[in-house]
This record gives sequence, structure tokens and C-alpha cells, in this order.
Amino acid sequence: MKEKFVEIFPYGMTFSPIQNRPMMLFKDKSEQKVLPVWLSPLDAGITIQQNAVEMGYSSSPYSLTWKILKPLGVYLEKCVFTKVVGHHQYLDLHFKGHPKLQKLSCRADEAISFCLSNDTQFFCESDFFDKCRIVDSEMSSMGKDLKKHPHRFKNKHPYLN
Repeated sequence: MKEKFVEIFPYGMTFSPIQNRPMMLFKDKSEQKVLPVWLSPLDAGITIQQNAVEMGYSSSPYSLTWKILKPLGVYLEKCVFTKVVGHHQYLDLHFKGHPKLQKLSCRADEAISFCLSNDTQFFCESDFFDKCRIVDSEMSSMGKDLKKHPHRFKNKHPYLN
């Protein structure tokens, strides 16, 4: 990777009692910079389930996917965080082994558990930490607004609340 990219490492996951999305925390090698990555509740649950090795259960929903890709010589080389759009972070999955699957762009909240299922490397540009602080601040304030004014965020359809 070019020097403008920083390798980051999965550090932990946080959950909020108010209805914010779960967050995966990444840190740089010095553990001085923290990158919060907001996850979907489903991806957070898969991440937790995949890491339940202590409980004797280490299966992953992606085991079948890797059983298909590995004999074809396809593997995930690295994940690079690229941009923030609204309250979503995006990353590029860089694959090796097949000319038709080299890079796939996707939302981070839909791909983190897939990436973690294969012990891949994560990278971001050094200014990406600052961009994500804005998302973190906005998401945190939404949770406070939800607590103060739950009616503003209520879905019109009662079965979706």
C-alpha cells in the first residue's frame, strides 16, 4: 500500500442502550487513532457469532462461500475504506485469483463480518479517521434525539416499530 494508507486492526465492538446501530472499532498500529464503523445489527450479530470460539462454536455463515472460492483460487487480499456517504462508510474489497473479480465496492456495514471471516487486512487513508468522527457525532446525536423525541422516529406502520 502507498504510504498515505494506514493499516488498521479490529479492536472491539460496542453496543448502545439507545437505539443506535452497533459499532465496530478499528485502531491503527500505535492504537492512537480509532475508526468507528457503524454496522447493521445483522452484521454485528454475525461478527459476534463468528468470534464465539471460546464457546466451542466457530462456524460462519460465510464458510460455504469460502469453500466455493478457495478451490477456484479466489481469496480476499485486503479491504480499503474509501468514502463516507451520508451515514454510511464504504470500502473496496480487493480479491486475487480471478480476472473478473478483482475489486468490489460495498457498504462497510454489510461487509465487515464477511471480511473478518477471512482474517483479511484493513486499510484507510489517514484522513478517513476524521471523516468518520463526523458520522459518529451525527449518529450519537440521533440517539439522543430518539430518546428525547421518540415520536419523530416512529414508523407510520406499527408492525415496523
